[in-house]
Amino acid sequence: EAGKLYNVLPSGNRAPDNKGGAGYDQTRADFDFDRGSNAAATRINSSGLIEKYRENLALSSNDISTQSTFWGSNQSGVTTQNSAVAPDGTTTASTITSPGTQYGGISQAIAMSASRYTYSVYLKAVSGTPLVSLIFTDTFGVHKKDFTLNTSWQRYDFTFTLATGNNSIYITSAQAVSWNAWGAQFELGLVATDVLTSGATTAKAGVLIDLPRINYDANGENGALLLEPSRQQLIQFSEYFGDSYWTKNNVSVTDNAITSPEGVDNACLLIENTATSTHEITKSFTNTLNADYCISIFAKANTRDSIRLSSSDGGFVYFNLVTGEKGTETNATGTIEPFNNGWYKCSVVFEALGTNGSASIRIAESDGVTSYTGQNKSIYIFGIQYEAGSYSTSYIPNHSGTGGVTRA
Repeated sequence: EAGKLYNVLPSGNRAPDNKGGAGYDQTRADFDFDRGSNAAATRINSSGLIEKYRENLALSSNDISTQSTFWGSNQSGVTTQNSAVAPDGTTTASTITSPGTQYGGISQAIAMSASRYTYSVYLKAVSGTPLVSLIFTDTFGVHKKDFTLNTSWQRYDFTFTLATGNNSIYITSAQAVSWNAWGAQFELGLVATDVLTSGATTAKAGVLIDLPRINYDANGENGALLLEPSRQQLIQFSEYFGDSYWTKNNVSVTDNAITSPEGVDNACLLIENTATSTHEITKSFTNTLNADYCISIFAKANTRDSIRLSSSDGGFVYFNLVTGEKGTETNATGTIEPFNNGWYKCSVVFEALGTNGSASIRIAESDGVTSYTGQNKSIYIFGIQYEAGSYSTSYIPNHSGTGGVTRA
């Protein structure tokens, strides 16, 4: 029936027996799953956290040497394979030696789209305190971050928005020095996630293709099969609010400021200035006339406790991030759902009265009041979504500056 999928229980054994499952016929109880793009689907896992698809695009992640098929010498850099004890206790870390020329070290070519990526790797000095650079290259040139190493392992990371083109990652130094490297990871997103060990193919984890999404509540309980229609996430940077993609009116943002509903430090701090005005971030869209749309976002109180979600069609709803209640509701229908650690998912459904649409997240002084003299107070936000539909669906992450992402 609408919104539900039923399966007939098989006759015979309906559960594994106590002899290792002998005689258990599970084939007649299976579904076949086909869900297009990996990266578009999420769920709430048994820890009550948003779980995404994750992929380490860097190959041979624990063998960072020219003896590997996938890494090459850069500017006469020299590598020695399996020459040091890695952070996991195995002798799989490599030694990289730069001849002292600019960008001397090692590199790998990776096919990338125009998106926000994080590059991370474990590094330590062989001796001294060498200056080592992590580098991305794209059609706009070289983007790098320098790190001063010591003789203890540390995971270093670098985040950047890449353009398309001939993309590569590098670990280099302009000094004539040596250092150890292990656990290279290159992934979509604003932060380095748990290590994914790759070989000749990329390493994948999380919500994988053709696996059922068992969705839990915010307490990690009451798991159920999550079945949803296809939806498109129209926001291009759904977590990176610092990008120029977002119009900022009398606010500033600090990305990666606090732990998000995903369980990693990739939530944004949205800070009002001292202007007597509204304090918001916005993005414009082209809507279909008379169609329903939904704006949703995860929000958490800090020194302010209220927000207003609104569209350019005059629809808006106020939400209190301490009490978990809706406030004033005009030309729209709002929903607020509690999440873990003080987070709430706030959503607003409205009808497009014109083709020029927008999504706005406004800090509110109190219910019904959004134009006021700011005091540098703030809220936390994460994971905004703008989708065509009469209700909010599960979060679809998008780190790209080139268009929407569709969950099949």
